[in-house]
Amino acid sequence: MEKKSFGFSFKKTKKHESKVNLKTAFHTEDDENVEKREYVSAISDRVIESNAPTIESKELIIPLIVNNNWRIREEKTNEDRKKRFKYENVEEKVRTDAVEASEKSEEQKLEERAKRELLKEAEIENESKGKQMVDNSKVIPLLLQNKIPEGFETDDRLDVSLRAEEPTLADYDKVPVEEFGLAMLRGMGWKPGSGVGKNNQIAKPIEVKIRPKGLGLGAEIPSWKQSKENDKQQEEELILKLNAFVQIEIGEYSGTYGQIEALDDELSRATIKPAIAGSCFTVPTAALRVVSKQEYLKDSKVLNKAKFDEYKERTDKRNANYREERHHH
Repeated sequence: MEKKSFGFSFKKTKKHESKVNLKTAFHTEDDENVEKREYVSAISDRVIESNAPTIESKELIIPLIVNNNWRIREEKTNEDRKKRFKYENVEEKVRTDAVEASEKSEEQKLEERAKRELLKEAEIENESKGKQMVDNSKVIPLLLQNKIPEGFETDDRLDVSLRAEEPTLADYDKVPVEEFGLAMLRGMGWKPGSGVGKNNQIAKPIEVKIRPKGLGLGAEIPSWKQSKENDKQQEEELILKLNAFVQIEIGEYSGTYGQIEALDDELSRATIKPAIAGSCFTVPTAALRVVSKQEYLKDSKVLNKAKFDEYKERTDKRNANYREERHHH
């Protein structure tokens, strides 16, 4: 009799997991900050080429609003206007306007009359010249041009619904803070290099000069003399550091040359070793002028350099006058 063989095997069914990334209702912005990789393809002339898309930067312009688009223009029916301003009918509104007009003082009537005449004069001038109101020599303030139409607001009752919609955070993100001012100027017709204001003048920016630390009250920083050497390499070496050659400009040791032995950054003071024999002394760094080695070797050994320069100037002037007199004779 033939024997039958039996075999047993165990199989595990694998569940297919969904790879779809479902966002929860309470996900945060950090969950969306997925790391983006940028692959560099080539480097040529110090320029990196990659697969990242190039974003062209455009000049931001915020146009000038000449005429306000009041939201009352969007109303299509008189019923909306009646509900908004709480008038029962048109006759009541006319009656209210008549009462308010009668209660106005003579001064207010004269002021309104002057405004109407000013507007009328500007309109006539615009028609004759064919230009916009903002480009005329007689400019009416924008607040007066764009005032709320008569009958919609009073001093005691304001209607915020007339104004434009409140800006959202997305609107703020579109305009960088550092470009906001220039964008407004461009919208008003300004161009780089042109002047601003009524007289179209170019105002130079004011450079804020920080007062040196350690400079006493009433002390003034002298106008430092321009270096006669135009070598850029030598100019870069004129740095206030240890062993630098300096000249004291103000104070007790004015006119003295020396070398910096030590620097105290906290007190902004420097220890100076004088060129002529003597003990070291400390002075504020604001009183120092860094000089080149050539100037130091030339003038550092001169005693009373200020008097020497004065004497040399008088001598040169006297010699120049003498040569001029001889030339005339």
